Order: sequence, then structure tokens, then C-alpha cells
Amino acid sequence: MTPQVSILVPIFNVEKYIERCAVSLFGQTFEDIEYVFVNDCTQDKSIEILTNILEKYPKRKEQVKIIHHKKNRGLAAARITGVKNSTGKYILFSDSDDYIEKNIVELLLDKILSEKADIAVCDFFINNKQTEKIVEDKVFDDTEQCRKSIIEAQFSMSAVWNKLIYRDLYNSCNQLPEGLDFGEDRYMMMQLYFLANKIVKIDKPLYHYVINTNSISHNISEKHFQNTVLRWEMIEEFYRKHNAYDKYKDIIGVTKIKSKGEIMLNTNQPYLLRKYADMFCEDEAVYFHQLTLDKKIILFLVRKKVFFAAQIFSKLLRLYNKLI
Repeated sequence: MTPQVSILVPIFNVEKYIERCAVSLFGQTFEDIEYVFVNDCTQDKSIEILTNILEKYPKRKEQVKIIHHKKNRGLAAARITGVKNSTGKYILFSDSDDYIEKNIVELLLDKILSEKADIAVCDFFINNKQTEKIVEDKVFDDTEQCRKSIIEAQFSMSAVWNKLIYRDLYNSCNQLPEGLDFGEDRYMMMQLYFLANKIVKIDKPLYHYVINTNSISHNISEKHFQNTVLRWEMIEEFYRKHNAYDKYKDIIGVTKIKSKGEIMLNTNQPYLLRKYADMFCEDEAVYFHQLTLDKKIILFLVRKKVFFAAQIFSKLLRLYNKLI
């Protein structure tokens, strides 16, 4: 029989986190779950730890698939592999350095079925060493408002891992391109929210997002710049395909420039400021006035080719943000 839910988990160098993640996955109160772990050529003992934990949950063994990539292909490819090798009616993504509450599947599935929705969302925790805070995701009663808000969402709404998604909806999206490992969530969620007929939410934090400073999202490199360009090209292509680009053009334009300012403020590699100074320059000319002061300053300095000053400004701003 087709399982109700597939939980998809990419694995790469998470031996410090995978035990806690696996215990939270296998300990779910809901039984009819298929687990698909994708080993993206991890270089540590993550898979060994995972298989040892699975021995403690014999009833889950037949529900588990571990797919092995022959070479490291990145997060996007691992998620694609997970989807292709899963069969559940609904999909839940989990990162392998995170963990979930024991009733997340039961509660999200009940919500999605009872309200005949395509996507069910929950709030989540951000765990950083000894601290924990709750982040409330946003879902509006008006689906059109959800579609607009997801474009400009910076974090919570654009995360894919605190959402249960109807598989047929996911299958209707443009597939993630291999190599889009930064901001891939935003690309997928924009499509899913655009295609969904109904999105519902549980006002409870059920997912634990763990700050892992070794993850790609916390080390701004050239790949982040490349992925940012690629992501926005594909987003615009998607909306044009659905004859909706003109409708969302202004929101897209402003958010593109915000994303440029964000990665320029957070990179420690000054040559990237020079190399990508002209990124989204046409949109920048139109929407610059809508940016916050910090992004206006960094983009102004970069545009004027004052790269040393831009680097100093970004370092001082990061230091200030750590202190407050």
C-alpha cells in the first residue's frame, strides 16, 4: 500500500546531529510513514550512526530506504533523489541536523485532511547552542496574500521543512536544478504557494531548526552569488510560464535587490563584491529607494566601486549585530 507520508532526509557530514534527528523521526506517533535517507557521500560516520539507531526501532525497518549517491552532488540533488525514491501521498522534508516533535506528522496530516488543503504549516523552534526561541510562520486566509508574501519572505515562510506538502502539488512544480543548494527552499515554496488551492496552519512549534555553522547557508561564498542569480532567473521564468510575472513584478524586483544586499553584507570575500557589483543592476536602479538603510549603503558603495569601504562597512555592521 502507498504510505500516507514520506519523510525525506539528505545526509552529509552530520554525525554530531543525526542520532537526535533519527530518534525524533522514528519516534513519531503516526505509524504509516516512509523514510527516505539520501547519503550524499558523507565523509563521516553519519550512516553508521543512523543504522545503529534504526536497530532500536525494529517496526520502522521495513519503512526505511537509504539511497547512496556515488559522488557528492549537493543538497538540491539529494532532495530530488529523495522525492524520486519516495511514494507517500504527502511529503515532509527534514534536514539531518534538525529534529522534530514526536507528533508533527500526526498533527499536520490531520490538519491537511480535515480542511482538504494542499499544504499544512507549523511554527518552529530555532535552537542555537543553549538557547531556543519560537518562530511563528505566516499563513493568510487569503491564498493570494500567501502567494505575494512568499516572494518576499526571508526565512520562515520560505522554509520547506516545517510544511507537509501534497505530492501531486510538488510534482506540478519545476524540478530543482542540481547545484541550487542555497535558497532552493525559496524557489520551491514560491511555486508551491502559487499552485496551492488552500494552505493551512497549526499554531504550534513542531520543528527544531538547529543552527549549524558548518552548513552552506552560514558560509557565504561565490556559490551563494551564483545560486542567487540562478534562483531569480528561474523564479521569473516560472511566473512568466504561468502568465503572472507582470502581476508580481514589483515584489520580485524589490526582493531581488534585497537578496543582493544581504549576501554582500555577509560575505567575507571582498573580491565577490567587485565580481558581482553589477548583479541585478536594472532592478537596483528602479527599486533602490525601497531598501533599508544598511542595504542602501552597501549597494551604494559597491556601485561606486569603493570596495574597501564596502568591506569595512559590512564587517562593522556584522560586529554591531553580534553585540546587540
